[in-house]
Amino acid sequence: MKSRDTTTQRALFWKAVIANGSALGVFGGLLSITPAYSDEVALAAAAIAAIGVIASAWAFRSRAWWLQLVVLNGYFLLFLGFGIRAGAEVFPGSIIWPISLVFLYLFAWAIPWLLPHVSGRIAAEQLTPTTPLGRGCLIIALGLVPAAGALSYLVSRLPAGRGFGDLRMILIAVIFSAVAVGGSQAFSHQYWQKRPWAKRIETTKAS
Repeated sequence: MKSRDTTTQRALFWKAVIANGSALGVFGGLLSITPAYSDEVALAAAAIAAIGVIASAWAFRSRAWWLQLVVLNGYFLLFLGFGIRAGAEVFPGSIIWPISLVFLYLFAWAIPWLLPHVSGRIAAEQLTPTTPLGRGCLIIALGLVPAAGALSYLVSRLPAGRGFGDLRMILIAVIFSAVAVGGSQAFSHQYWQKRPWAKRIETTKAS
């Protein structure tokens, strides 16, 4: 029985590592060619994917919460990269877009500590929306996010130019930026609630 359990755990371990490696590799490869191939972006994406794979293997063994966050950050950093690169194509030479996006990304991870009650409401609306606006955003996200990967691939295959080319870049920038920031906030809040210090800080702020 113990040997069977060990074999099962080993199989699950390799499935998790291969699944994360494949997903991170695909997103990293697409990022490197969206909108055009870049050696620097390819190296950065490869580094993020490698760190994510190592963290996923380590997290499977140790179940450490911070390693799980490293894996999630790997995905969201790649999504953030899509948003930054596509936005740079729409607003060439502008530093406002990437700086704003990075700030929102960092704020999304920090908001459970800064504003725990607001973070809870935002996370609830993302996962189980109760308002018409929240339900509408969820429907749009479920419909558009699966198409984002295919859209980024098409960008590298179709001729660039004004009009339709700009529309593709705008869609990629909006979709991936929303997923990176919104997903980071949702997962950050979930992990924050599981941490021992969360209740202590919330109690201190409330008093």
